[in-house]
Amino acid sequence: MDADMTISQEPATLRRRMLPLTAGLRSMFRGLAGWYDCHLQRRALAELDERLLLDVGLTRADVRRECRKLS
Repeated sequence: MDADMTISQEPATLRRRMLPLTAGLRSMFRGLAGWYDCHLQRRALAELDERLLLDVGLTRADVRRECRKLS
């Protein structure tokens, strides 16, 4: 009878032990997704022409400085 209780409790124990792992993976994925979003925005910024940069109040030097950032 004790063996039946142990078997029925194992999935719950396994789920509790997996929660930190899945939370860590989600956090890592969100971090990578955020980095990639910034990367795409910087690429788009680098492609703006002078007229559009003037519209948003940036200089080409501002764009170069922003595009050098890694994160």
